Parts: sequence; C-alpha cells; structure tokens
Amino acid sequence: GLSYATELIKHPNTSNLYLYQNPTDNAKADFSNLECRWQDIPSKYGETISLIVKATSNQGDLANLTYRKIIEKIDTIYGSEELLNPVDKNYLNLGFSYQKLSAETRLCAQSSKLSHRMLYFLKIWFENFLGWLLMRLKVKFPDGDWGAYKRNAIAATDYRKFDDMLRMVIAGNEAQRKQLTDYLEKNYKQGKLVYGLHISDRALMTCLVFERHGRQVHFVDGADGGYAVAAKDMKDRLKENATDSKSAFRTPVNPDD
Repeated sequence: GLSYATELIKHPNTSNLYLYQNPTDNAKADFSNLECRWQDIPSKYGETISLIVKATSNQGDLANLTYRKIIEKIDTIYGSEELLNPVDKNYLNLGFSYQKLSAETRLCAQSSKLSHRMLYFLKIWFENFLGWLLMRLKVKFPDGDWGAYKRNAIAATDYRKFDDMLRMVIAGNEAQRKQLTDYLEKNYKQGKLVYGLHISDRALMTCLVFERHGRQVHFVDGADGGYAVAAKDMKDRLKENATDSKSAFRTPVNPDD
C-alpha cells in the first residue's frame, strides 16, 4: 500500500529509481481546480481529533477484524456519521480575508507579481461573495441548487479514509476522546494496533472542485498539524514498541469483542 510506496521513495537503496531526472526550467506544478476558500471549521463539541490507526497483524482476516472493531468502537462513542463528521453546515463559512485566501492566491495566480496576485485575490473574493449570496438566497439553476451546496460539499468530504491504515478526523468532546484513547491504549499494549492522535479545536478543508455542482473532493484535516502530528505520535509508539520487544510490532492477539 501507501506505506510501502513511501518506503521505496525514502529508502536510499531505491529512492533513485523514482527520482525525476530531467526537470525543465519551466516545469510548473498543476494546481487546476484546487481551492482553499473555507474558513477554519470550529468543532461543534469542542475538539477535533486527527487519528491514525494501523493494525499490527500481517494476517489479513485478523487485521480486518481489528479495523472493524475500531470503527464499531468509534461509532459507539461518537455516534452517527452526521454527529462525528467535523464539517457541519452550521459552522461552514466562506473566507474573505487575504490571510484565508492567500494560499490559493500564491499557488494559482498567473505569476508571483503583486499585480497578478491581487487580481487573482479579487477574482476569488468576488466568487466567494457571489457564492455566499446564492447560498443565502437558496437560488436554484438548471445545473445546480445553491441551497444544497453546503450539504453536497459535506457529503464529498474525506474525513474517514482507509488505505493501508485507518485515518479519521472526528468532532467530539474531551470525555469521548478519553474513552477512545483508553480503548486504543489497551489494544496497543496488547499488541493489536499502533496509533497516533492529535487534538485541535477546529478542522481545515481544502477542495478539488472539478464541477461546481458535480464532481468534488474535500480534503479534511485537523488544524495545528493534524495528520502530520498524529503520524509523529504513531512513530513514537512504534519506536517505543521496538525498544520494548526488539521488533516493530508486538505479537498480535485476537481483538476484543
């Protein structure tokens, strides 16, 4: 999976195989359809956590059982998807400050010239204002319903995803987080999983918008480090585990009921 691909890129014995050897002077990254126009999204319950969990078993059935138990536990603690999703329409607001729109402006302006950046900023500021007005008035066009725009955007968020490990951004409170960490820590000490967690009070959302009322993907992360800090937390546990057992993972046992 992605972990193996990352290792191939980073390892000195294999990294050269994936190195782009002949970059041109005018090579430019393609940021088409990338948008960063929403304000930070405060947690409706006080906390937004970024969570990464990896089952330690190399046996597919046992690892899948571990992940299923984790997801069931999260659903028990936090409730339905609507409740734990960190993106809530009542807290989802477009940004209008230069600070909020500067990331997209720097990436997508025609050049780094101040005049080009200001023109791009004014363009997306006006688009945000128009979008805010259309959503507020719940205007409907043949190609889309602006009154449903936030709801459709939330449906396209990736707050829960699974590649070769489980990654989630969850809205909740301190008591819920303590229940979750107690469960994760118990299973970590039993050698069933390793995890990393980061706590914030808000979420961030970056968007790929291919069609304004169609294909969209909204990437969600916790603020103040999010998944990056959670990954470091998980690596610290892996090192601790390796030190204790002289192995990257403990011997797995069957997950709890």
